[in-house]
Amino acid sequence: TIATTTTTTTTPSMHHHHDNIRSIRTIKTTSNKLLNHIYSKNWNAALERLNRRPADIRDRHLFLHISLQLLAPPSFIRAIGMARRDAFYHKDASHAMLPLHLACQNGYSVEIIQYIIEQYPAAVRAPCNLGMLPIHLACCYGGTTPTPTTKTSSDTDSDTIMTTFLNPPPPSPSCQLSIIILLLSIFPDSADIRDGRGMVPWDYIDTSHPRFEKIQTEFERGRLCWKARDIYDPKGNPTALHICQRKWDDARERLQRYPEEATVWTKHKNLRYLPIHYACKYKAPPGVVQELIDIHPFSLALTCQDFDMTALHLACQGGNLGVGVIQALIEGHRDACSHEDALGLLPLHLACAAGASVAVVQALLRAYPEAADHADSKGYRPRVYAEAASYPHSKQVLEMLR
Repeated sequence: TIATTTTTTTTPSMHHHHDNIRSIRTIKTTSNKLLNHIYSKNWNAALERLNRRPADIRDRHLFLHISLQLLAPPSFIRAIGMARRDAFYHKDASHAMLPLHLACQNGYSVEIIQYIIEQYPAAVRAPCNLGMLPIHLACCYGGTTPTPTTKTSSDTDSDTIMTTFLNPPPPSPSCQLSIIILLLSIFPDSADIRDGRGMVPWDYIDTSHPRFEKIQTEFERGRLCWKARDIYDPKGNPTALHICQRKWDDARERLQRYPEEATVWTKHKNLRYLPIHYACKYKAPPGVVQELIDIHPFSLALTCQDFDMTALHLACQGGNLGVGVIQALIEGHRDACSHEDALGLLPLHLACAAGASVAVVQALLRAYPEAADHADSKGYRPRVYAEAASYPHSKQVLEMLR
C-alpha cells in the first residue's frame, strides 16, 4: 500500500502541500515477488514476473500508483493496465490521487497520459483531496524528475523505509505543453478551476519556462476554443463548413444572417481554427476575408492550432493570394508580421517559400523590415526559402531581401 507523511501547520505553504503529494512509503520486503521487483526498480524482472504470474497483481497493493511514483517505464505501465483494467479507477487512501494525477505529476509522456485517459476518461475531472486536478499537477510538476531522499522512519518497523521528496520545486519551468493542450481539449473548464489553495492551473506555470509564451497562448484561447465542435458536426459552424467546401456565396450569405459564427471555433483533424483561418488556408475571395475581418477583427491576433499560425501566416503559406488580401490582414493586425509560428517561421518565410508575388513581399517588408534577417528555428532566413522556390520573379524577390 501507499502511505504518506503529512505536516501539520496553521498556515500551509506551497511546500507543505506538495510535500504531501511527493511523499511515498515503500516496503523493502513483501511476500509478493512482483512488488519486490517494483520497489527495487528492477523493471525487466517485474515485467517478466507480471507476464508469468499475472495473479500477483490481484493483491491489495496499488501496483499502478507505486509504479508511477517510482517512474516505471511506459512498457511496464501498459503491462499493468493490461493485467488489471480497474487499476485506473483506484485512488490512494491518503490523497485520493488517481494514476492520472501521478502520471501528470511525474512527467510522463503525452502518449502515456493519453493511454491512461483512454482507460478512465473521467479522471481528468477528478480532484485529489488537495483540490488539484491532473492539469494542476501537470502545470506544477510535469516534466520534472524528483530526486528522492531515503530515510529510515522512526515510527515504522525495520522492514519499512520512508522515501520523501524533500524541498519540491516551485512552479515548474519544465512542464510539457503537449500534455497541457491534451488536458485542456478534454476538459476545457479545468483552466478556470481553483484548487485547495485557490490557484488555477495557469498560476503554477513559471515565467522562466522556455515555452512560457506558447503555454500562455493555449490558456488564452479560452473555453470557446477548447469546446470547439468538429467541422462536420451539424451543431458546429455552418459558415466554417461552407468556407472549407469553398462555397463562397453560401459562406457570405450565412455570415450576413449569422455574423456571430465568425467568432466560433471548430475542429478539423483535431486542430482548432476560426473561420478567418479557414478562409486564408483555402484562398477565399477578398470579399469573404474582408467580411470576416470586419465582423471579428480580433481574430487576426488569434493563432490556430496548425503550427500556431495566424491568419496572415496561412494566407502567405497558401500563395497566390492577392496583395489586397495580404494588405488587409496586415492592416488589421500588423504584429502578425513579427509572430513566429511553432517552427519559428514569420509570414515572410512562408511567402518566399510559396512564391508570393513581388507586391506581397514588399507589403510584408514594409510592415516589418527586420523580417528579412530573421532566422527560423533551423537558422534559415527568408532568402533561403526564396532561393529554393525558384519562381520567375525570384530574382526580384532576392534583390529585395538583400
